[in-house]
Amino acid sequence: MRTIWLTLAVILASSFVGNAAENESLVEVRDGKTVTTGKLLAKDKQRAILLDRTGRLHDLTLASVKLQETNRNFQSLSVMELRNQLSREFGKGLEIGSTRHYLVLAPSGRASDYAKIFEEQYSTLQRYFKLRGFALTDPQFPLVAVVFPSQKQFTDYARGEGSRTMANMQGYYSPRTNRVALFESEAKSVAVSLLDPRTSPTRQ
Repeated sequence: MRTIWLTLAVILASSFVGNAAENESLVEVRDGKTVTTGKLLAKDKQRAILLDRTGRLHDLTLASVKLQETNRNFQSLSVMELRNQLSREFGKGLEIGSTRHYLVLAPSGRASDYAKIFEEQYSTLQRYFKLRGFALTDPQFPLVAVVFPSQKQFTDYARGEGSRTMANMQGYYSPRTNRVALFESEAKSVAVSLLDPRTSPTRQ
C-alpha cells in the first residue's frame, strides 16, 4: 500500500507543475511524417524536452526534427479528446471509466470501480497535503491509469514504453508518459488490493 501511496503522491505533485504558466506558445514538432504538438520545457543546441497535450514528455534530438512555433496557445487535451485517443490506442480490449480527475482503462465491467478507487485515494492525498499547508490546484492534464488483465500484458506494455520491469513489480508511475500502469492477478485483483486500504493486507 505504501508503494502505491508514494506513487500517487508523486503524480499529485508532478501534475501541478506548469499550472502557473499561462499563454504558453504551442509548438509543432515534425519528425518525418509524424507531427507532435506541445510546449517546450527545455532546449539547448542539441536537444529539447517537449511536453505534449496528453502530459507525455518527448526527448528530442534537434538535428532530426523540425520545430515550429505557432500563433496558438498550449492547451492540454480535453477529457473527451484524451478518451478517444486512449480508445484508439488500446482498442476494445479495455474499457474506460472516468471520474473528475481520472481516466482508467481496465477489463470490461471493472473500469468504473477502479476509477472510483483511484479518485478516493487522490482525494485522501489532497486532504493530507492541504492539512500540512500545501496550496494545491487541479492537475493540468487528466490523469491516466491502465489496469491490465494479466501480468504478461502489463510487462509487455512496460517494456514497450521503455520502462524497466522487475520480477515483483506490481505497478508503477511513468513521469515520461504521465500514466500509472498495474495489473490484475488470476485469483484476486492485485490492483484492488494495492489501491484500496480496506482490502490491503499491508494497511498502515
